[in-house]
Amino acid sequence: MAMALGTRGGKRRGLCEINITPFTDVCLVLLIIFMVSASFMGPQRGLDVKLPAPSTDSEKDKRPARDISVSISRSNVVTIEVSSENGPVSSTIVTDKQIIPTLSKTAARYKVNTVTIKPERGVIYNNVVHVMDAVKEAGIEAMALSAEQPGPTPGPAT
Repeated sequence: MAMALGTRGGKRRGLCEINITPFTDVCLVLLIIFMVSASFMGPQRGLDVKLPAPSTDSEKDKRPARDISVSISRSNVVTIEVSSENGPVSSTIVTDKQIIPTLSKTAARYKVNTVTIKPERGVIYNNVVHVMDAVKEAGIEAMALSAEQPGPTPGPAT
C-alpha cells in the first residue's frame, strides 16, 4: 500500500487512504468463479417419493371403533373387555394361549382405538410383558399401561 506524502503549511504529513481497487478486483474474480462453477453443477435433483393415493369414502374403515381393556389379576387370570362409548360390549376370561386369537378376532371385527392393560397390584412383571407381546402379535399398535394411583402416605397422627 502506497502512502502519499504531501506538504501542508510547510510540514510534511502522510496521507492515509485505503485503496479499495485490489479488494474490488478480488471480489469480482470470486464472483466470476462462483458463476462459472455453478453452471457446471447441472440441474438439481430431488428425491423420488411415491405419495399415497387420496382415500375415497368407499375406502374408509366402516367398522365401529372400540376400546379394549385387558385386566390381569394376581393369580394370572386375564380378562379382555371390549367397550364402546355407551359402555362395555363384552367381557371374556381367557387363558394364556387364547389371548392372541381373541385379540386378533376383536381387531378384525372392530377398529381398535387403544388397548389398555390394567394389572392388579402385585402382578408379576413378566405376565404384563407377555400380554403386551400378545397385543403386538395381534396386530394392534395403540397400547397403554394403566397403573393405580398410590394412596396417601401415612404420616404422624395429629
